Amino acid sequence: MGIVYRALDTKLGRTVALKYLPPSLSSDQNSKLRFMQEAKAASALVHANICTIHDIVEDENGHLFIVMNHYDGQTLKYLLNQVPPSVEEATNIGLQIANGLARAHEAGIVHRDIKPANIMVTSRNEVKILDFGVAKLNESSDLTKAGATIGTPAYMSPEQSKGEKVDVRADVWSLGIVLCELLTGRRPFDGGYEAAMIYAIINEDPPTANSVNPEVSEGLSAVVARCLAKLPDQRYTDAAELASDLLPFTSPSGSRTATFSAGTTTFSATEKSVVPTNGKIIARFAPIAGDVLVLTWAAIAIIGLPNWVLPLAIILMMTGLPALLVAANQDRRRSEGRDIGGPFSWLTLKKAQWGGCLCHDRASCFDHFFHGDA
Repeated sequence: MGIVYRALDTKLGRTVALKYLPPSLSSDQNSKLRFMQEAKAASALVHANICTIHDIVEDENGHLFIVMNHYDGQTLKYLLNQVPPSVEEATNIGLQIANGLARAHEAGIVHRDIKPANIMVTSRNEVKILDFGVAKLNESSDLTKAGATIGTPAYMSPEQSKGEKVDVRADVWSLGIVLCELLTGRRPFDGGYEAAMIYAIINEDPPTANSVNPEVSEGLSAVVARCLAKLPDQRYTDAAELASDLLPFTSPSGSRTATFSAGTTTFSATEKSVVPTNGKIIARFAPIAGDVLVLTWAAIAIIGLPNWVLPLAIILMMTGLPALLVAANQDRRRSEGRDIGGPFSWLTLKKAQWGGCLCHDRASCFDHFFHGDA
């Protein structure tokens, strides 16, 4: 709820975001109260994964707006429509959301509208939870009518869909939907229209995450399934408990970034992902490049491939090594929490290696290439 503008804070010389109550609702006192509640709820929370609120102001025309941090990045909704995240990436994003919600739940605040459009991923791969416009503070009066539903149908819990009273476990459900979408590329409940979707949420069992995406381990799939239990008592008690169960599935740096990292997606908290040195990358790359060129030359001689195939293979090998070295440097910067802005901020070692891998099993090839003995 609200219209957002980018603006310059002339006093402090910084870029901020201004969130206005829509003009059509400016005369509605209940909307103004809810808008004020958003500012109060969000400004009371100080956490790395929650959008920072600076002030709430009423302009000369009587329009309310919130002054908040401006983040250089995209919403998770936008990112999900681009390149699908890896399992580890998805889990790291989910962990950051859970950590932010844990702070809100500790303060007695239920967000009630967790969805990809309300999650920002910054250019530094930090997750920020936005829009506490429908949050309910335990100590405040409920501004909604009894039996009314608040939130987005696709992400609402069964009790929320039925207009019943909700608590922090409704946020756990919504985050479970987001996690499933991150891990599998689709939501677990997807009817052709809103009523069908709500019916499915209330009555049908969703497919397990690992049945849709075999790369998801059974342990991680069980975490998602517990988030999506129909009865609130069968879910995690709050986001902090969920975050604790997600942690073993993330990389060592996953609690502070949502970046790609080399490593495992199996149910193990002890396996570490280490960015290889440039020397090791070159040592591993050189024999593979040599083999590729020999095979290419043999194919030209034996089966009559065009002669231009060999120069093309040489060019590809020459560009492949710098890409791997740049990607490794990016991963090192991420692991150190350093700024990774610039034209190659999207590049990771896993992406660079997958782009040139000749193995059929890309994941095992990746582990073998950087961590194997051969």
